[in-house]
Amino acid sequence: TSGSRYAATSDEGESVLRAEYAWNGGGGQWQASIEGAYNFLDTSAWFGLLQADGGFAADPFAPGTAFIDEWRAEALLTRGWTLATGLTVQLTGGGEYSRLRQAGAGGLTRHFWRPKGSVALNWTVDPRLTINLDARRQGGQLSFYDFVAAVDLDNNNQTGANFRLVPEQSWRVKAEMIRRIGALGSITLGGYREWITDIVD
Repeated sequence: TSGSRYAATSDEGESVLRAEYAWNGGGGQWQASIEGAYNFLDTSAWFGLLQADGGFAADPFAPGTAFIDEWRAEALLTRGWTLATGLTVQLTGGGEYSRLRQAGAGGLTRHFWRPKGSVALNWTVDPRLTINLDARRQGGQLSFYDFVAAVDLDNNNQTGANFRLVPEQSWRVKAEMIRRIGALGSITLGGYREWITDIVD
């Protein structure tokens, strides 16, 4: 005598174009890279209640209907040096730009600029022991499905739409020690600390 029906269809895609160039010069190794990407999600949803004639109304579910796309570009420059026998360092710097657009209920267009980079130190103390240190600034990627609402009939609840999500950013510091034990392989001990802003929970 009662019932409900929810239906959604989605079309999504991603295209990436990347180029890298590496060379030696100035007493070290260099690498330049550029990357462009386009991502999109086109989703539509309907929600209906059981009618007296046994059919379902098929009304558009506006919070679950949207077109979201992103243009993203990244440029990085990396320089590596050998400081001493068994000791190398690598520096990377650059940034990422993205334009995020959402068309639909509550739609808007936003632009983001994110600095990115890292410092990596590798120290081969001896043939059996290596120490690695790494600190980097990272930028996260969003799942477009987090932008739109959805209905879960089994659990009788609805996930709300959030069109103001921001790609998270983080500082990450990592240290590890690798000890080789001959034919038995190696043991790696390490840890990391991460500071995240604009987290998507």
